[in-house]
Amino acid sequence: MQNYLSSVLVLLAAAFFVQSCEYKNEEELFPKKITPADSCVTTNVSYAQIIQPIFTESCAYAGCHTGSSVQFSSGIDLSSYQKTEETTPSQLLLDVIKHVPGNSRMPQGAEKLEPCKIAQIEAWINEGRQNN
Repeated sequence: MQNYLSSVLVLLAAAFFVQSCEYKNEEELFPKKITPADSCVTTNVSYAQIIQPIFTESCAYAGCHTGSSVQFSSGIDLSSYQKTEETTPSQLLLDVIKHVPGNSRMPQGAEKLEPCKIAQIEAWINEGRQNN
């Protein structure tokens, strides 16, 4: 009976250890958390879907770069694609939203744009400022 009990215990212990040996790769053990930067679209950036909403929310929100206020905003009009093309040099736009020293900081009186939004505007410019 002692041998039988010992054999059963050895078999149970072996079964336990075999069962507990499971291969998992690093991604399964430590799944990557999706951050906002991971979901930041910076290829084929659409003016209508991405850029114009940024301009509307961050640049024209207080009437700063739209309508009659444009005369007080260095003539920069971000109310439409056509106005943006006519009044806004690419490098100036990037310098002011990136807060490059020696330039005004935009949006004025507000926090710097989120890194994703800056990256999207820069990508749109680098892709040729398409009206898409």
